[in-house]
Amino acid sequence: MGVVIPLFKTKVRECGFELTSEEKLRISLIQSAMETLHREEENIEQEIARKCREEIARMNMIDRKLQELEFELEAIYQNSQRHNDRIS
Repeated sequence: MGVVIPLFKTKVRECGFELTSEEKLRISLIQSAMETLHREEENIEQEIARKCREEIARMNMIDRKLQELEFELEAIYQNSQRHNDRIS
């Protein structure tokens, strides 16, 4: 299971016009709620990782194998295409 790690802190969006105090308050509340939900999401991910280590390890193994097979398949297609291009 992947986790998105932000590389840069997101900027507060600036708009070209003045916001009312009600809009500013609503934006502040929305941002606070979003931060709370992000923290809750991180906590759930940590809890799942703690409780389901074996399942996550198996999923990672399957994912690696799928990637290997996808690369092999792509290599076959590319080699076939090159071969066909040389014949033409």
